[in-house]
Amino acid sequence: MQRNKPNLIEIQRHPYSPFVPESARVVILGSAPPARFCAETGNHLHPKDLDWYYGSWDRGPNLLWEILFRVLDPAGLPELVRIRGLETEREARTQIQRSFLQTWLARNQLGMLDILARFERRDGSSSDAKLQALEFTDLVSLLNLNPSVDAICCTSRHRVLGWLKQYLEAERTALWAEIEGYSFNLHGDQQTVQTLRRIRVLVLPSPSPIGRIRFPSHQAWLEHLVLEYRRLLAPIIITG
Repeated sequence: MQRNKPNLIEIQRHPYSPFVPESARVVILGSAPPARFCAETGNHLHPKDLDWYYGSWDRGPNLLWEILFRVLDPAGLPELVRIRGLETEREARTQIQRSFLQTWLARNQLGMLDILARFERRDGSSSDAKLQALEFTDLVSLLNLNPSVDAICCTSRHRVLGWLKQYLEAERTALWAEIEGYSFNLHGDQQTVQTLRRIRVLVLPSPSPIGRIRFPSHQAWLEHLVLEYRRLLAPIIITG
């Protein structure tokens, strides 16, 4: 008779600080990195992992960076590939890669952060379905500190958008459905004139490798993601 293994539950904290440059107009909002990125001791990263947001390489890379470059900066793709493939010592490689990506984000008026600041993870899984929110990132404070941001792009509907809605409810802020996406109103500083700042919320298809199973090939999946990201991002980044 087989016994079920007991569920492994870990309490983890997000390993990276939010990155929102002064020029940012749009913030990419995710959930949390896989378990190995959040380990408090030791270096558990895979050799091809990029030690920052959307840097995992399990069944192939998380495609967010490649998609963003294909949509916003196709000419920069060779440099992205070169930077990701560096074979220098991990600490030096991480510093070079983060600097490159942060400079690129700032140039394209993009910020990047995850909604979960502290969370419970079950069975060491990288699936969002195995995460339980314990503490959310203080998104309202970040938005107040960065008045140029007017849109948030969630990288999944069922989890990231759901957690965003839960966070906003705790902030007594309603998330309204629109024809394309959602929006909420950010209240102005009470010490100044009472104003409402509208923040658009869009949902991007997940760039995680799990989405590949619905497509006949990797190329078909990548092309689908690029088209969808271009359709959603063009009005708020390229022509916004």
